[in-house]
Amino acid sequence: MIYAIVPFASEDDIAERIRDLDAPYFDKEAPKVLFVSFHGTAEELSRKLGLSKSGGGTGVVVSVARYHGFGRRSLWEWLERYDDAP
Repeated sequence: MIYAIVPFASEDDIAERIRDLDAPYFDKEAPKVLFVSFHGTAEELSRKLGLSKSGGGTGVVVSVARYHGFGRRSLWEWLERYDDAP
């Protein structure tokens, strides 16, 4: 499942937490959005990133079921590679 992470504070801290997950992620498209391929729920990912009430971080995790638009080719290639939705 692909998730979009929107941090409300420093995205560098969230990016570091995502790297610690050892999960595929994409952080080159927008300054405040990171995409992560994660096998689990949005709630589980949020907890792992410390974006829960007790985690200290602030941000939102949004599951991405469909997408459309215009962006870098590298984003579309990343989405195609890691989108495991049927």
